[in-house]
Amino acid sequence: MIPIFYFWGLMLASTLGRLKILGLPVGIGYPIILLMSVGLFIYHSRAYYLEFRRHHQAVIIAVALLAFSLLSTLLSSDITVALRYYVRLIFYILIFFDFLCILSIQAKDNKQHHIYLKKCLIPKPKIPFLGAWVGFLFVLSLLGMVELFFPGAWIFTLKYPSFHPRIGSIVQSPNIFGTLMVLGVVNAFYVLKIAFDKSAVKLIWLVISLFLISIVLSGSRTALLLLLLAAAAYDRTGKSQLLRRSKIIIPAVFVMLLIMIFSRYPELATGKFTEFYKAASYFSTSATSRIEIWQVAIQEFLKAPLVGQGLGIFPEVTGPRVLGWNGSHTHNFFLESAVSLGCIGIILSVILIYQVLTVLPKLPKVVAYSLVIILMSQIVDFYFYDLTFAASSMYMLALANFLAKG
Repeated sequence: MIPIFYFWGLMLASTLGRLKILGLPVGIGYPIILLMSVGLFIYHSRAYYLEFRRHHQAVIIAVALLAFSLLSTLLSSDITVALRYYVRLIFYILIFFDFLCILSIQAKDNKQHHIYLKKCLIPKPKIPFLGAWVGFLFVLSLLGMVELFFPGAWIFTLKYPSFHPRIGSIVQSPNIFGTLMVLGVVNAFYVLKIAFDKSAVKLIWLVISLFLISIVLSGSRTALLLLLLAAAAYDRTGKSQLLRRSKIIIPAVFVMLLIMIFSRYPELATGKFTEFYKAASYFSTSATSRIEIWQVAIQEFLKAPLVGQGLGIFPEVTGPRVLGWNGSHTHNFFLESAVSLGCIGIILSVILIYQVLTVLPKLPKVVAYSLVIILMSQIVDFYFYDLTFAASSMYMLALANFLAKG
């Protein structure tokens, strides 16, 4: 009970990252995460110690990342912004080791008490908390539905400047929301595969349907492409008999694409092609803006190629100064690391990606697919400044480390 409480607490706190109350300088989610982390350490400090010993490579990477990030922060042109993002990085690493700790506690409890859960809506003990994570993503999808009908609700007043459609403002952008929903679909199919109870199967199909609807409503082309690739991978491996029997997921994705296009551009249905051409110019603008951002990122990297300019400098300082708008991160994981931490950031990024890729063959397919989706989404975008996406990614990374060592 204690591990699942901490898991839900950490994930729900991540959705409150921008909610400020009582005059706090940071979102309420960060103090909650800190309190839960301290409580977890007090509750089971031995689990922390054992996980530090078992995952010494992760500890080395984390310490190196913190050390070089601090150096770039101290040398930054805007130390206030860089220090704020550096503290955020500390929280990400803290969440990672929190998840490692609760995974260890859960595995130990299952072994000691010989708990073998069958007729219930959670995955096998080999992949702990996966069902809870699907439940968390389902809560996010419900919030997206609420925003669709009540966009003026107080919880959505924290939204970043975004674009049509208005959904998923609990996270930074519809692209992040859509990618999280893709992760929900992939992991919900695994939960569906191992569910024994018929009523549970019906409920999971309902959850999957809501995830798919949320992807359409998000209007995220990145999410749609990731879903298509994930569906093709599932079908290619032949591991999911559910998909092979039904043969519906890939046609469904194409139907979703048509719905997304016509919902976003109703001018096509009405035959107003001139208006459609003007509206569709956003696609080319979006693509060229990424190229422009990448060019600026490379130029900024060359200004401080060794230690970088500090975390958060590009979206909060460089973006407004050079590109003319705030929050414009580099839209690429490697470029963001290069600009923020210089060559050191690139080296650490390569080491991290290498560690993930080498462990993929050892993991259950659903975990491997989830990690690949997370990595692929960072090729043309950068989501880690969003606490919710970062927490979900830290869970999957912790799970991969835990399973590989277990």
